[in-house]
Amino acid sequence: MRVEDGKIHSETDLYPPHGLPGYFGLPEDFLRNDLPRYDLLKLKCSEQQGLYDVYKTEIDGAMCIMKISPRNWLLRFIYNEICIYHVLMDREISFVPKFKGYVYEEDPSRVIGILYEYIEGRHPKDEDFRYAKRL
Repeated sequence: MRVEDGKIHSETDLYPPHGLPGYFGLPEDFLRNDLPRYDLLKLKCSEQQGLYDVYKTEIDGAMCIMKISPRNWLLRFIYNEICIYHVLMDREISFVPKFKGYVYEEDPSRVIGILYEYIEGRHPKDEDFRYAKRL
């Protein structure tokens, strides 16, 4: 949107839709085929977690956390988290919330978020990180 001559103007589809894997030019096989993809518009969010685009939702009767990237510049954070979870799954590391799948918008090939298991508990404190350093 812009203002010209005291009037508001807008253009539709000025920017292409963002999503993985295409937005970063990643290969199609970057996203794992053994993980389900969930349509964003079919997920029911119960509450927002914190200030950002993180929500509680339910998948197959289990509470999950959904992180989405509604803007293209936030997609790199989702990309980084997906990369980390892929490594953790490949190494069969299970002390983290279980990765449940990808969230897409419009088409399953346009992933804009992730879902992982919700774990009840407290946020880590500084003294908790000394245990992580030993791993």
